[in-house]
Amino acid sequence: CFVPFHYSFVVDHDGTKQNEQAAHQIVVEAFLDANFTIGHVVIVCADVYTDASGGCAAFLSNSDNKTDRIVQFRNTTFNLPAWSVSILPDCKNVEFNSAKVRSQSSVVDMVPEELQSSVLLPNTDMKALQWEVFVENPGMWGEPDFSITGFVDQINITKDTTDYMWLTTSLYLDSNETLLEDDSSPVLSLKSNGHAVHVFVDQELQGSPYGGKFTAEIPISLKAGKNEIALLSMTVGLTIGLEGEQLNLYKDDDLKSFNWVPTIEPPKRQPLTWYKAVVDAPSGNEPIGLDMTDMWKGLAWLNGEQIGRYHIPRAWFKPSGNVLVIFEERGGDPTKIRFSKRKVSSICSLVSEDHPSISVESRSSAVSSVGKLSCPGNTHISSIRFASFGNPSGACGSYTRGDCHDPNSVSVVEKACLNKRECTIKLTDENFNQAACPDTVKKLAVEANCQVSEPLRWTSI
Repeated sequence: CFVPFHYSFVVDHDGTKQNEQAAHQIVVEAFLDANFTIGHVVIVCADVYTDASGGCAAFLSNSDNKTDRIVQFRNTTFNLPAWSVSILPDCKNVEFNSAKVRSQSSVVDMVPEELQSSVLLPNTDMKALQWEVFVENPGMWGEPDFSITGFVDQINITKDTTDYMWLTTSLYLDSNETLLEDDSSPVLSLKSNGHAVHVFVDQELQGSPYGGKFTAEIPISLKAGKNEIALLSMTVGLTIGLEGEQLNLYKDDDLKSFNWVPTIEPPKRQPLTWYKAVVDAPSGNEPIGLDMTDMWKGLAWLNGEQIGRYHIPRAWFKPSGNVLVIFEERGGDPTKIRFSKRKVSSICSLVSEDHPSISVESRSSAVSSVGKLSCPGNTHISSIRFASFGNPSGACGSYTRGDCHDPNSVSVVEKACLNKRECTIKLTDENFNQAACPDTVKKLAVEANCQVSEPLRWTSI
């Protein structure tokens, strides 16, 4: 919580309404000590749940991601680790703190990889990425579904079967209209409850306002005579709203469809354009995404499967001959589309001595306080980038030592972990100086590098 507030509601455990006497009341009590606020933002606060029978449960939270806090709550002192929540089932005793969950974190790099063509150039044994293009014509591509004066609700009309709905009209202007004078700046006023609208006049894109609910003033170009105005309304849905969807351009069962125009240089910044390329699977076995940074908004398919937010399951790839189809609404640069491989560059563990670690994997009982590291796949721990037993701060990738630090931390962790795929480090007197900084609740923070394990090479004599 960020500001103090109180509220209550009448509800039973199963979500049904209940009478007032049986209501559960939720009260949020914010710690308002000046030491725990930055400006008007509350750093430490408590969410307190009570009922008519006197039962009480509380959640104490510390939203400072660097500094532990000592707080007074109902006349009792509690230690709240940085960026954590403590659960008090009876408003008196801490049963669980989220900072004590034994869960490995990591630093991830997204490594780009160029799209590799599966298609040979004509009369050569060389491969070069070749695109095929289909450009939608703004406005109706078939017979109108209906004509009406005014506007309609998109969801009611499309039944959520498409992202897109065309609305078209025309405006006739005499040559002496004031809108055509040199100093005139005509605008199209829009008010929408949808997500976005592309505005076309005579098949030229004029603007693309967007938002949850929005109003917009779009400057438009008009001419004497008939002006065709087309609005492409967009929301969240699937399939059949554009001509390309009606033609099933995203399916890979007809690679030689007459609808596509082959080209080595695909058009850039061209709205309402479909692009297709036949590519090899990316190298390695890391998770794969599609880097669409230089595109604006649209949809993507691989081998007929819609990609969604551009994460692509490895199982969807064939070794070669993968059909990648992109639909771009507003205009982008398809030559800069890349695969993006998710690689773990380092792994981290953070564990405290004052609470047994809860294993995320088992979710059963507490185990002794240990730090655990595990490298992915065929990699091993090649070096220790950071290790400190004391009061380190920060997060994975940016840990820093505090004023309490055991100088043997790095050597202890290296002994336990180097050249292993996974390891555990026990927070014991044998490993660390537990007597140091007696008034400090100490924790161990570790960051390690993972490196690909080379296969064994045998040499005969």
